[in-house]
Amino acid sequence: MGIPFGFGVRQLYDAHLNFWRPGLQCALRIENYDVPDNGYGELGFQFSPTGQIIDQAGFNDYQILPQPEVMEIPTKDVGLPMKQLMFGVKKFIISHTFVLQQMRDRNLSDPFQVWRDKRVLGIAYPRYFGATAAQLGDAGVRETRLFQIQSVTHDEIAGQSIAWTLICQANEAAVTEEGS
Repeated sequence: MGIPFGFGVRQLYDAHLNFWRPGLQCALRIENYDVPDNGYGELGFQFSPTGQIIDQAGFNDYQILPQPEVMEIPTKDVGLPMKQLMFGVKKFIISHTFVLQQMRDRNLSDPFQVWRDKRVLGIAYPRYFGATAAQLGDAGVRETRLFQIQSVTHDEIAGQSIAWTLICQANEAAVTEEGS
């Protein structure tokens, strides 16, 4: 068993995700702009783009394909960790195929950068139940919770990465396009 076996297992896992779909459609949310490194954070301020330049406002959602496995996980930290009212914790198991595509599209050299780049905001996951993104149309983007990535691990078989496991938390208030 070697490298071809690892590729075969990844293809089987992708097929499982494509047909079983144990979660709703979700996306990796990335800011459209770079935060200047002028020491704002050291002084306790957050950088807020002016929006005057089109590249200095908003975010892009990259749909995660194949659709990941999404599971609720119990945790004793739900409540007020770090003085934030938290909604809950989810585990996202995402195929390495998506990571490879993001590395190509965003010109990244390290697969961890897909999740840990300074522009990554988190995983946008729908907060609606019983309706598909196609049925909601544009409202699907607005009706999401932004899950902050807390932990990133990956699984390998026969020397090939197969899947990434992200443990994520979301704030109680939903994050919309307008930022509220």
